Amino acid sequence: MLPFHVEPLTPTSEAIQIHGLERGHLDDPAVREELGRLWIQHGLVVFRGMEDSDELHLELSRVFGPFQLHPIKQGNTDPSRLEITNVQYEPGGENGNVYNVNGVDLGGWLPLHFDLVYFDKVNHGGLLRPRLIPPTMGGTTFLDKIAAYDSLPDDLKRRAEGLEVIYDFYMDISTMKNSVDTIRLVRMGKKFRDIQAREDSYPRSIHPLVYAQKETGRKMLNLSPWFADEILGLDRAEGDVLLGELARHILSHPDIYIHRWTPGDIVLWDNWRMLHGAEGLPPESGSRWLQRTTLAGDYALGRLEGAENSALELVDV
Repeated sequence: MLPFHVEPLTPTSEAIQIHGLERGHLDDPAVREELGRLWIQHGLVVFRGMEDSDELHLELSRVFGPFQLHPIKQGNTDPSRLEITNVQYEPGGENGNVYNVNGVDLGGWLPLHFDLVYFDKVNHGGLLRPRLIPPTMGGTTFLDKIAAYDSLPDDLKRRAEGLEVIYDFYMDISTMKNSVDTIRLVRMGKKFRDIQAREDSYPRSIHPLVYAQKETGRKMLNLSPWFADEILGLDRAEGDVLLGELARHILSHPDIYIHRWTPGDIVLWDNWRMLHGAEGLPPESGSRWLQRTTLAGDYALGRLEGAENSALELVDV
């Protein structure tokens, strides 16, 4: 008998929430095995009522694999805890990105994407824990790429099969080619400007547009609308039309889930399966501070354009 219980997170998705898990339960190999199985089966797991500590965050993360450092250095980690990354929005601060999205200013807004799509190696997942929850909005958005594929019209499934997408790294989201939103940059924070200055040093990456989950054989629409530049081997105009159709399908999908943060939450997602983003918040309404661990791995389907494969940095703790 396992010490926790599982409930659906939403009526229409495969995501789950787990209640009753405590730090001491993680010493049980049967608990660890079942948690790993649930992660792969469901893609998105919300742990409720968890102890708010770095130690619990790290110990829970170890259940799902080794840690990985983000290859883009932003100075947003504590040197004594390199495996934990701070994800922050500060009104007017150095992390204070603001975009006007469809006429509304939003601080800390990010469109749906999967991590490291602009590299050849894609990390396996991440765990987020809230440290400072804003008074309004500030949610994290998710969409299951399996659900995105399953809901595609048959014609789009046929057209997408066997194709690869070329991704180009950039920081200014207002230049995003494939969007359902009207986006204007209002302010970019210093750390993001520093990264932007190095944009040209990153080669383009190439990833399959459709692929099957290894454990189940279920297909995914493996598209990150953010960073997608063109379809390899297709005429540019034809490829842009297809990318636009697929991006609109994703960004307007009825099963996009917005996680509203509450104290005691830890959210785990499978980066090979889930898209995620940030809802944003009114720019002057308050601060948002999450802490994140990143799980190492590589689904081994990506490559860099005209460059040797990259080596990402792992942290063994």
